[in-house]
Amino acid sequence: MRRGLPFLLSALFACAALAQAAPAPVAGELRAGAELVDPLFGVRARALGLERKVEMLQWRRRPEGGYAADWIDGPVDGAGHDPAHANPPWPAFRSERWLSEHAVLAGRAVDPALFAALDGWQPLAVDAAALPPNLAVVFQPDGAGLTSSAVPAAPEIGDLRLRWSVLPEGPVHGQAVERDGRWVAAGEGSALLRGVGDDAVGEELPGLDLPPRMGSGWLPWAAGILVLVLLVLLAQLLRRRR
Repeated sequence: MRRGLPFLLSALFACAALAQAAPAPVAGELRAGAELVDPLFGVRARALGLERKVEMLQWRRRPEGGYAADWIDGPVDGAGHDPAHANPPWPAFRSERWLSEHAVLAGRAVDPALFAALDGWQPLAVDAAALPPNLAVVFQPDGAGLTSSAVPAAPEIGDLRLRWSVLPEGPVHGQAVERDGRWVAAGEGSALLRGVGDDAVGEELPGLDLPPRMGSGWLPWAAGILVLVLLVLLAQLLRRRR
């Protein structure tokens, strides 16, 4: 009898953990929460993601021979370039992406890994007048972004071009696991998708937890039933010990 009690208690805890970690279909409006900020340029937006893309006009070698000038988002290896086609050094900053740590879905926080691969990035227009003073003297407006070129229509090698984009809020669906009040990935490759998806039942409502489809949510139910059975066995065992 005494040996059975620790076993039943261990089984109960295991079943509770299993039920909590079971993947569940979720859907609703994915909200960004706090504002995202590019700390270097001061560009800010209330969105799920904010991205800065930095390109430099550089020489690259063509497969057929010779050189071509292209906007490239990283330093080009200039080994073997002739002196006339050497590229300037890359600046201290590069392209960077920020994801919201305060996103909310169905009343719970969301791990950024769940929406890191979400599609729908959109260009973000920036105000050059809002730049920090040390950057405002270097960059000027160029379409929706910025450029370091004195003549944007005729850039020179070494000029920089900066663009920003945002990942907007909106309805999503997918599989996730609730852990400590937070949605996390249900497994490798688990991610949220745009729209309400095939899991939607009737009209979609913001923040709605969708009921599982047949066969998709059996694990929590099975764990719950097993917990009840173990509780009954535990009660019987305690009575016998008395």
